[in-house]
Amino acid sequence: MMDFERGLTADRLRELLRYSPSTGEFHWRVTNSARRPAGSIAGDLKPSGYVLIGIDGERYRAHRLAWVYMTGEWPPGQVDHRDRDRANNRWSNLRIATNQQNQANAGVSRNSTSGVKGVYWNKQRQKWQAKLCVGRRQIHGGFYDDIDRASSAYQRIAQSYFGEFARAA
Repeated sequence: MMDFERGLTADRLRELLRYSPSTGEFHWRVTNSARRPAGSIAGDLKPSGYVLIGIDGERYRAHRLAWVYMTGEWPPGQVDHRDRDRANNRWSNLRIATNQQNQANAGVSRNSTSGVKGVYWNKQRQKWQAKLCVGRRQIHGGFYDDIDRASSAYQRIAQSYFGEFARAA
């Protein structure tokens, strides 16, 4: 939890905004300015993909506000988007996750040279290698001539460690 989150209570949030669990949208209950009349959709979609909402001089991620609105408490960990769409703040799409679980649900890294999550080219063996990091431990999934077989091996390992949070691509 960020320090500024401690100041915003569920009561204050509900006083200012209305949340629709089925759409994931927040609407202003009060008129804050000409730009934000009562009834208008709250928040701005940022280049990061997150919806940010300004309240009392602070900016909050909408998915974290949804958690507060629905439960009355700030989330004890990270809030993960099941479908990886950072703008989809429907209640059914949100779940608590550890950092590691959230990373398991992430897509392929921008730095990936293979373009496949958990698959790396091993120069020494001249084969595709499947591997997964769990904490500071690397789990070896084998070496393969075919990138698809390495990907399948990674998926099996990820599923065994992360269950519903495992994401292949």
